Amino acid sequence: MKVVAVQFFDSLHQDRPADAWRISGTSGSLPGKVPLTARWARFRDVFGPGIASGANISTNENQITVMFCAYPRISLSLEAPPDSVEDQSADLSRIASNATIREVDVVLAIEDATWHCKRR
Repeated sequence: MKVVAVQFFDSLHQDRPADAWRISGTSGSLPGKVPLTARWARFRDVFGPGIASGANISTNENQITVMFCAYPRISLSLEAPPDSVEDQSADLSRIASNATIREVDVVLAIEDATWHCKRR
């Protein structure tokens, strides 16, 4: 497993904690004891299907980034074709169940203000 600590400054402040963490690899687990090696279907089942709003999905090459409203500080980058979701779509149903996780970002300092969750 590879874990990188990030500070949102132009230089390292040794007296301050990390503002975010980037996690990749095969060890470790996320809330609900979901291992990082789990497929998309497992994350979807544990975190709840279709709970991200339209602004919560971005696509880049063969990668989709998804954030769930239940965990607004965690985003998952999936290895999946970008046409699995429409741009800025909340419909996560077309992401292949066997898609794998590339990396996980955990932002402690702030939530991403550009991503908004649906309120039921």
